[in-house]
Amino acid sequence: MIIGGIMSDVLKMCVICGKKIKPQKTDNGETYWDDGHNALPVKEGRCCDKCNQEKVIPARLDILFCDTCD
Repeated sequence: MIIGGIMSDVLKMCVICGKKIKPQKTDNGETYWDDGHNALPVKEGRCCDKCNQEKVIPARLDILFCDTCD
């Protein structure tokens, strides 16, 4: 996390699985994003790549394509 232009060493944790959120890096190894993904509608907060792919995106698709929803 960048605070005042300085990279913070604060570890961010996934609100779904509780594991560390890994930073996104360029091919050169430079961190360009370390805030994970929006975990809604599964939980409020930030989540890791795995939970985003396996839980959040499917939950969003279920909402989008729900045939039995009002």
